[in-house]
Amino acid sequence: MLIITVSIFSRIYVALHNYLKVLSESKLVYLITAAIIIVEATATVILLLEQDVPGAKITNISDSLWWALATVTTVGYGDVVPITMWGRIVGAILMLVGLAFMMTFISVLGSKLVGVRFGETSESSNISPEYVKLKNKQRNLSDNSYTHTQFIKEKNRFT
Repeated sequence: MLIITVSIFSRIYVALHNYLKVLSESKLVYLITAAIIIVEATATVILLLEQDVPGAKITNISDSLWWALATVTTVGYGDVVPITMWGRIVGAILMLVGLAFMMTFISVLGSKLVGVRFGETSESSNISPEYVKLKNKQRNLSDNSYTHTQFIKEKNRFT
């Protein structure tokens, strides 16, 4: 039982470590920040459009934030909805923006996590031509004129 628990926690640790590494090395932090700003701005706009309308369900900031979060994540519970034409237009725009943000976030995060998993780096501009030649030699180790020992010696120059 203890071994299973340790195994589960070690996998969770590795997954969280990879996730935080990806966030710190990529532009996802900017994407998340932009999403938060857009949700807050849309919540403010919808509150200004709906709060004074008779029969409106969005009458305070908590209702508008709840509506904006439910809309941007495409959940859309339907408990709080805009009733004005402009409110619905803002809602439709927020739905499309939410889909775009989710598609971008999932795509970038997935590609970065795959890169972390397989040891790839996004800093291709820092790779020297000699290192590229060395990697090509590594792929062609079946050539008898180039031994594994020679490869290791050359590799150690770059690490």
